[in-house]
Amino acid sequence: MAAYGADLVSAVDAAIRPWLRDRSSTVLSGGPSPEVDEAIEKVATEANRLLLELTTTDIDQPLSGPLERIRQAVGSLTPALDAAGATRPARDPFDAEMRPDDVYALGPMAFTDLSEEVHVAGITWGAAKAYLHQQRRLATDPPNSDSSA
Repeated sequence: MAAYGADLVSAVDAAIRPWLRDRSSTVLSGGPSPEVDEAIEKVATEANRLLLELTTTDIDQPLSGPLERIRQAVGSLTPALDAAGATRPARDPFDAEMRPDDVYALGPMAFTDLSEEVHVAGITWGAAKAYLHQQRRLATDPPNSDSSA
C-alpha cells in the first residue's frame, strides 16, 4: 500500500505545478507574476502534505479522497490571483457550493485532468485500498460457510 501511495504523491507532485500554471493563465490577463508562482509552489507543497497524510494513514480512518485533498489545497491560490487582477469565472452553482474556496475553479475534476500518470497512480492506489479493505473485512467477518443453506 505504501508504494502505491508514494507513486500517487510523486505523480501529483510532478503534475500539479504545470497544471496550476496553465489553469491560472486562463484567468490572468497579464500572465503569471512572482506572487502567483510563489502561491502555486505553496499549493503544491500543501497538496503534497495532504496526500502524504492520506496515503500514510490507515485505510480504515475516515479521510477525504485524493482529489478532494488536491482541490482543498488549490483554494489557497485565490488571494494571489485576486492580487494579480485575475478574472473570476462564472461557476456552476453546485461546484460553487461544494468548493467555495476554489473561486477560480482551478481544482481538477478527475485524475486525468492532471496527467495520465496521476490517473494511473490514483486508480491503482484506490484499487489497492479497496482490495486491502476487503481483505480486512473477510479476515474479521468470514463468509458464511454453512453448507445447509
